[in-house]
Amino acid sequence: VEMLGGELDERFYIKFAQFEQRQKEMDRAQAIYKLALDILPKGASDELYRAYVSFEKQHGDRDAIEEVVLNKRRFIYEESIKKNARNYDVWFDYCRLEESCGDVGRIREVYERAVANKPPVLQKRFWRRYIYLWIYYALFEELQTGDVEKARAVYDKLIQVVPHKQFSFAKIWKLYAEFEVRQLNLDRARMIFGRAIAECQKERIFLDYADLEMRLGNIDRCRKIYAKFLEAHPQNPKAWNVYIDLEDSVGELERARALCNLAVEQERLDMPELVWKRFIDLEVSHDEPDHAREVWLRLLNKSSHVRVYIAYSEFEAQTCESMPRCREALERGVKHFKAENRGDERAMLLEHWLKLEREYGEEQSVEAIEKRQPKRVKKRRTVPGETAGQDAYEEYMDYVFPDDKPEAQNLKILEMAHAWKKRKLGGPA
Repeated sequence: VEMLGGELDERFYIKFAQFEQRQKEMDRAQAIYKLALDILPKGASDELYRAYVSFEKQHGDRDAIEEVVLNKRRFIYEESIKKNARNYDVWFDYCRLEESCGDVGRIREVYERAVANKPPVLQKRFWRRYIYLWIYYALFEELQTGDVEKARAVYDKLIQVVPHKQFSFAKIWKLYAEFEVRQLNLDRARMIFGRAIAECQKERIFLDYADLEMRLGNIDRCRKIYAKFLEAHPQNPKAWNVYIDLEDSVGELERARALCNLAVEQERLDMPELVWKRFIDLEVSHDEPDHAREVWLRLLNKSSHVRVYIAYSEFEAQTCESMPRCREALERGVKHFKAENRGDERAMLLEHWLKLEREYGEEQSVEAIEKRQPKRVKKRRTVPGETAGQDAYEEYMDYVFPDDKPEAQNLKILEMAHAWKKRKLGGPA
């Protein structure tokens, strides 16, 4: 066997072990099986492995049988890895298997082999699973072996491996910083977050860093972090709102109000309604309805969206309990949409008005608004045909508002008839 070990196949070792079994030399038979499994390549020893499992079930003790089962699972994982070394799910299972066995050397070996298989392309979705191999590796070193320096080295290597210029993961920076906090190395944790801000400036990193400083009670540091957040993401409403929340939480109303004013004056802001809402909520929470009303009116001067009118009217009716101001706001909205000939918005506002009158108004005011509700009617309009003189018609739904004067409605009908006749004759009527 020593001379020809590399040339012998599994059948030879099976027969050799079976010979020793017949001679009642169980220890020798077991040794032959183990030697053969070590020598032969895993892809060429399926039959040998089955024979060994059968042998251990018949003659081995419980520990030996468990070892066989573990080896079988290892064999399956190794075969899967041969087919696809970047099948990270297999690596996770393999690492968990070794962790359950408790052999630190084996565990580290499997983790090192696993993390060596980086994704071949620089696209974030392919890296999401991969980085968790590093994370579990670092947690194993910290929590299972207690080797702080080894865990730190794993985190350092992970930070080096991820291509932060293309994409990054806020989670790995947070975990690394929290690891240093557990070691009571606050300066190291701050350095990690500072490096993260310098390299990738992800929103989550600013929030996690500020959360750490908030837990430590460092308000001034939080302010500096949020100021950096605003520098990096001035168009992000969350950057403004979290800063406002901070000042509000520490009782700095004037600071919070100043930030709100700066935020709503930004020319470019994603979803500005979030900042306006925060401004209004700030004033309401501090029992400043007059200031809140001023903010609403500033918003109406900037935006004439029907939802703004609806929200403002609810503020007056519910928060301020002022139906006269509520009616004034709704009347302003109705006139605005009437002037712009936007029937849908006008009808929506009148419907909302009726709802508020029924909840907070009086019987007379309810009746007055009921009379102003529009009716939906079916109308026809011409659609230019493909050839001259072959116009088609289509039906559509429109609103008829009682507020509109009959003369105005008749004039509109005459204008439509005139336009139709002009198209029909192909010239002036």
